[in-house]
Amino acid sequence: MKRTKGIQLTSAEKDEQLRRNLLYRVLATSILGSRTSYGGTQTFGGLRDVSSALGYPLLDGIKYADYYYRFRRQDVANVIITKPVESSWERFPVLHAWEDKEDTFRYAWDDFEKKNRIYSILQRADVISGIGRYGVLLMGLNDGADSFAVPVTSASELLYLQPFSEDNATIKSFVIDKNNPRFGQPEFYSLKLNDNPGLTGVSTFEIIVHHSRIIHIADNLVESNIYGMPRLEKAFNRLLNLELIVGGSAEMFWQGAFPGLAFQAKDGFTISETQLTDLQEEIKNYVHQMERYMRLQGMDVKSLAPIVADPSKHVDVQMKMISIATGIPKRILEGSERGELSSDQDSQNWAKKCDNRRKTYIEPFILRMLIDRLNELGIFKTPDDGYTIEWPDLQDPSEKDRAEVGRIRSEAISKYTSSPDAQLIISFESFLEEIMELSPEKVERIMEESKNIVPTEPDGGGDDEIETLK
Repeated sequence: MKRTKGIQLTSAEKDEQLRRNLLYRVLATSILGSRTSYGGTQTFGGLRDVSSALGYPLLDGIKYADYYYRFRRQDVANVIITKPVESSWERFPVLHAWEDKEDTFRYAWDDFEKKNRIYSILQRADVISGIGRYGVLLMGLNDGADSFAVPVTSASELLYLQPFSEDNATIKSFVIDKNNPRFGQPEFYSLKLNDNPGLTGVSTFEIIVHHSRIIHIADNLVESNIYGMPRLEKAFNRLLNLELIVGGSAEMFWQGAFPGLAFQAKDGFTISETQLTDLQEEIKNYVHQMERYMRLQGMDVKSLAPIVADPSKHVDVQMKMISIATGIPKRILEGSERGELSSDQDSQNWAKKCDNRRKTYIEPFILRMLIDRLNELGIFKTPDDGYTIEWPDLQDPSEKDRAEVGRIRSEAISKYTSSPDAQLIISFESFLEEIMELSPEKVERIMEESKNIVPTEPDGGGDDEIETLK
């Protein structure tokens, strides 16, 4: 990528821009600083700070690199960030235009989406925007400009979409004109291109980009419209606890797997310097060279009993607290939602949460933002009377699930009809309603069809055949 030229400003314009940026940053620092400097829980009249005593960092002590490290290296942290995205985008949305019986708009969007791989890129942007406070989506446009810093009003083609994390998408300046509809929103971004986001010591290439070429994505917004709450923030202390418990239990097992040895000299035996050196060599070979013997003279050896505690209950407590903080059901967080008696309720609650996330966050703040921006630029036109976004029900069974359910039900009916004793206990109609849990409409249709089935005469002494009358 060639380095592009930025906007050329006069000396007076540069001074004014510096003044405005300084003013805004002073205001932003005073507001954000008053919040991020909040400490831990003070008890005993301020004599004890619980957070400091437990080793938890203050709000302003947690940096993007801390979140990124856990996203890359800590298993549960990665699930917290990616699971909402995977579940929300499990089934892609369908776009419809009003009064479009032929669905021409839908098919046009499907073709455009597949060509530009939009959904897969939006999923990536959804993930990285949740690591920090926000993420951005750079639109590569064929608009004839020689700089990313030039505002864009129209373009002939979408060349690419590239997501950037907060670490690589710094807000350079803000709009502070109170009469501007974009008051308080970013005006220019500084984007860094490198292959190792979140890491230091790598070569980067920086470009200045105007906001018209950017889709700003921020999850978990509270007070600010720009900065959201990182997905790991609420569970950060619990993740630290979990890391200590799991890491400590591994070290405890490692130390306990090879119990310590106590060497005690026998009565009347005095060890010389040469014997001490030989003993140290024997111990070293026993421990590191896998020699399962030691040649000892005048020494007794006793094995120290290891102490290994079961960490499962402590891990379970932390996982429950993480589930409460993130809203992800514990079984889904652990990946064990199948095969559990209460998993259906967990799955339903999680599906509702993800469906709400799709309609209140993904649709208005990611998907529509992009589609409407493409429409404004003239790249992909939307209908004048608008369009709707239809999200498939996450609780609907897939084709594979339907086939499996059908197979199980068929086997159950076959066993029931082949067992005379079962028919004496419960009628076929009650069996369909109570055991198979079929809807009344389906039961009625099956019972009506069964009236048209009569047995034929035995053929050659074989089993009776069932023939459907047409």
